[in-house]
Amino acid sequence: MERAIESFNRAIELDPQLASAYSYRADAYRIKGMTDAAIRNATIAIQLGGDRRSVARAYAIRAKIYRKLCQNDLSEVNFRKSVELDPYLSDFPPLHVPLIYPGFGNTSSPEPVGRLGLFGIIILTVVVIFKLTLPAPKKRD
Repeated sequence: MERAIESFNRAIELDPQLASAYSYRADAYRIKGMTDAAIRNATIAIQLGGDRRSVARAYAIRAKIYRKLCQNDLSEVNFRKSVELDPYLSDFPPLHVPLIYPGFGNTSSPEPVGRLGLFGIIILTVVVIFKLTLPAPKKRD
């Protein structure tokens, strides 16, 4: 991690507006257990803006840190913001429907239900095409 942090320090020296370098350095600090430095760097990355993926990563790093510190409200806010910016970030489990669709519990919006219905149709199609069935139980004498 020390070499990585040195590399990110150098990148930041060359371009102090490089949000991705702050984001990656925040993750290196988090892994090393330097939570204050990690939160500071993630916050700088968020403030600088830059590409959505870097900012989403910074929010995800802060979410992980806050979760570890048992600050669940802050963790949830940062996690949701990260998913909103980049739902395909590798830090999150796939098909985490309640977070990808924040209006999931809101019945006034049919969009989440429509997407879930489409997902269900795709699954049923795959089952029918590949004839994925459970074997019948074997009869014991």
